[in-house]
Amino acid sequence: MSNEQWDNIISSIKQDNVNNLDEHIKSGLCIDSKIPCDRLDIPQYCSFCPPLVSFAAYIGSVGCFEYLLNKGAKAGLLDGFRTPLSYFAAASGIPKILICTQSRGISFVGAEFIAIEHQQLKTLEWMQEKRILKTQIIDPQGFSPMMCAILTENIDILTFLTNKAFCSVSNDVSGTKLLHFSIRMEKYNSALFLINHNRSDVNELDKNIFA
Repeated sequence: MSNEQWDNIISSIKQDNVNNLDEHIKSGLCIDSKIPCDRLDIPQYCSFCPPLVSFAAYIGSVGCFEYLLNKGAKAGLLDGFRTPLSYFAAASGIPKILICTQSRGISFVGAEFIAIEHQQLKTLEWMQEKRILKTQIIDPQGFSPMMCAILTENIDILTFLTNKAFCSVSNDVSGTKLLHFSIRMEKYNSALFLINHNRSDVNELDKNIFA
């Protein structure tokens, strides 16, 4: 595919133009093609050669997403960073994309972190409704969902995690003192949120710093 052709393909998916995408498929575009990694017109999260269906999920183009799957796109295909379709779906926050992805048997393990990173409260609510939301887990960097939420300073997500998903603000699964973490990271809005939810934390020492 030439750069010009990729320009049109990417534009079609961004605009959720199923007819244009269908024309490219009929003209020989493989349904499982991956977007070139050197593109400058795609989000950073999609810079590791995502399959067309994963890109459509991330962008939130429901029509193109459903079209690609109905045409036989492999839902289990990964990008160059081994990112599953569920992560792209979690980043979109669109229920129809989330539901369709789960119906294909794709695991959502770890998708909590992607939803938090992209500040998609709807994804977290959907995962909890489906009973697949896990909050007592650690990502490869050693961060818990609460730690990731602190970094976003998204009060709605912090409220959801503490009030609906029952995450502790004092005994985090990571072993980190969340209040100290938020201050070290200069996330003062998150720090105020934690103080308002558990004032006793103000007097606690962080064992990672103090002997």
